[in-house]
Amino acid sequence: MKRKFGLIPGQKSVWPEFLWSHDDKYFARINKGAVSVYDSSTFRLLDDRSLIFNAAVKDFCWSPGAFILIN
Repeated sequence: MKRKFGLIPGQKSVWPEFLWSHDDKYFARINKGAVSVYDSSTFRLLDDRSLIFNAAVKDFCWSPGAFILIN
C-alpha cells in the first residue's frame, strides 16, 4: 500500500472520490472547498499545498488532453 486516504470531516462523500489526469500522471480530489492534486508515482501532494480559489469548489474535471483543471 502506498498511501491511505480517509474521509474529509464535514464533507459529504462523492463518487468518484478521485479524478485522474489524461495520462494518469496526477489525480485530484476536492478537499474542504479546495482541490488537492497528487503525483501518482509518489502519492504525495503536488507542491505540498492544495489549490485554493476565491469561491468554494463544488466540482471540477481535468481537460481531456492537457494538465488543466476545469471548474
